[in-house]
Amino acid sequence: MKKILLVLLVVVTMIKLPAQNYAGFNSGNYAGVNSVFFNPASISDSRYRWDINLLSVHAGVLNNYAKIKSADMFKLFSADSLSKYFTRETQPNVRLMTNVDIFGPSVLFNASEKNSFAITTRLRNHINLIGLDGSLLNLLENKSQPPTAPVTLSQNGVALSSYSWSEIGLSYSRPVIESGVHFIKVGLTLKYLSGLGAGFLTVNNLQGTLGKQAPDNPYIKSGTGNFNYGFTGKTGFALPSFSSSVGSGIGTDFGLVYELRPNLDKYKVSNDELRKDKNKYVLRLGIALKDMGSIKFNKVAPVGGVYKLATSANTGDTISLKRFYGIGNFEDLNTAMMKATPSITKTGSVGNELIMQLPSTLALDLDLNVGAGFFLNVAGSFMLKNSDQDYQVAGSYNYFQITPRFESKGFGIYLPITHNAINNYNAGIALNLGSLFIGSGSLLSTFISGETRQLDIHAGFRFGLLQQKNETNTKTKKKEETIE
Repeated sequence: MKKILLVLLVVVTMIKLPAQNYAGFNSGNYAGVNSVFFNPASISDSRYRWDINLLSVHAGVLNNYAKIKSADMFKLFSADSLSKYFTRETQPNVRLMTNVDIFGPSVLFNASEKNSFAITTRLRNHINLIGLDGSLLNLLENKSQPPTAPVTLSQNGVALSSYSWSEIGLSYSRPVIESGVHFIKVGLTLKYLSGLGAGFLTVNNLQGTLGKQAPDNPYIKSGTGNFNYGFTGKTGFALPSFSSSVGSGIGTDFGLVYELRPNLDKYKVSNDELRKDKNKYVLRLGIALKDMGSIKFNKVAPVGGVYKLATSANTGDTISLKRFYGIGNFEDLNTAMMKATPSITKTGSVGNELIMQLPSTLALDLDLNVGAGFFLNVAGSFMLKNSDQDYQVAGSYNYFQITPRFESKGFGIYLPITHNAINNYNAGIALNLGSLFIGSGSLLSTFISGETRQLDIHAGFRFGLLQQKNETNTKTKKKEETIE
């Protein structure tokens, strides 16, 4: 067992891993119907006879550019300006990512001894920025501070994307091997995808000199470059409604879970049947292919196109950047671009549809049952499509996570320790209080270090009926008594 754990640790630290949401909570055995989102095979031989999720929410933002002190975090709720609470760091490649993941009304039920089903709803929003130079971003942000000298502008490979979509899923899972100490179950989820909003922006070969004619008036002089953007539906940080569909597609998840069960005798009841209310493994290995599929946004023609920057076409050979202040979504960006002529001119169209690839991942999960309710989970996954190189892929970020935990039927505490490629290490805490769960993947490290580049929280409310001790045995006894 020690060799298996060591091999997995080496493998997952050598590959690039995209993060899972609901840090900590996603590692446990009492996630109920919500476990289907992490691995669809997990709903078979569940600790629940049935389970219903009413509403669960994860929201997070992380970056490598700006950090905030833990003492100032609560000031954000009442502040008129958020900017003053953040400390900036110069980065040649700024990465910023936000995601909101909402598990809507969903239900898990066992149709028979071997067959388990789940019907799920989900709403997701991903925003990803990569490639922007930190010194340029800092200059644009600090409107009241003129630069000490003209700044040479050189940008290539900047990409911004925003995608929102909803999912309705049907999941099925069952055991396929129950041979002595070896137990294997598989699961499949089919998802109807409704595209709610899509937008992208790429910047290439942007050259020039950036300065300020006044403290609040930055401009580009002798600027050249190429822009390509397109959007449809609702884009930005505000979540659209389920009814605002502008595209559709099909997605799938597939999962497999292996359990090593060397001590089955202590879980047996009469007729050699096993107790359903107990976890019987000492080692659990999960593998899942998740988010396979794509969405075509073609119900409403996208807006945008290919644009060229040439400030020589403008009087004074400059373009003011004040026109780009206050942009909160792609509609604002389009308005600003239209008004920037003749310095910015349209040279091509965006096409009749936008295609978003789901953030497909291969997820790995190894769980050790230490005993007495204590577990150690090692988890991660690697992307099958690279959102850093393709703006058509919904963004994700790389991670590796170890979670020690204690859990029982009515209580669980989880301590996820995560490393990701954007802001390195974070430590969090999550609690499962039966029907209510709440947690954060960065809360502990934020207050230990006194600052953070990541803010995330998750919470949810769900309820279900747990499996009971000796349920099958009790039924058998009653049947025998009736015959007598």
